[in-house]
Amino acid sequence: MRPVGERRKNKNPSTTSTASPLRWHTLTTLTLYNTNLTGLIPKHWNPKLTHMDFSNNKLNGTIPSSLTLLVSLKFLILSSNQLTGEIPTSFGDLISLQNLSLSSNSRSGSSSTIPKLTHLDLSSNQFIGTIPRSISEMKNLKYLNLAHNNCHGVMPFNTSFISKLDVFKISGNDNLCYNHSVV
Repeated sequence: MRPVGERRKNKNPSTTSTASPLRWHTLTTLTLYNTNLTGLIPKHWNPKLTHMDFSNNKLNGTIPSSLTLLVSLKFLILSSNQLTGEIPTSFGDLISLQNLSLSSNSRSGSSSTIPKLTHLDLSSNQFIGTIPRSISEMKNLKYLNLAHNNCHGVMPFNTSFISKLDVFKISGNDNLCYNHSVV
């Protein structure tokens, strides 16, 4: 197979053509769902990306903190991979991010407050300990799924926060309790 942009040699010189190169600098949506991708998530991306979906693959390693340079990113879907480690604390810098799905990985650690986030799915990971208070500071959340982790202790959510959610899933966590006086 010939590299993109390489001239094709033809016996008839009047029909020589050039394949057009991919236009990475204008790419805004990248969906590679269920494509058997393996390896690490690359560190360098087009800063104009708004949607990235690498779900249902075999990606491993950690999420590179360089993703936080994608200031226009609205959707980041990395579900059903083999990702490990903590969510970079710099994810709070993703000021446009609305949908973050990291379900069905081996993630751990806490999360940052992401101002415009409306959808957060961290289900089926290996989060251990108390639910981070930073989640209750995400005032635009409508969907929150923390099911099937190892969370315990008092949930840091008050009635006002929970009533604003359209979906709230916490099943499959041992020893979670709700304190009505949480502010």
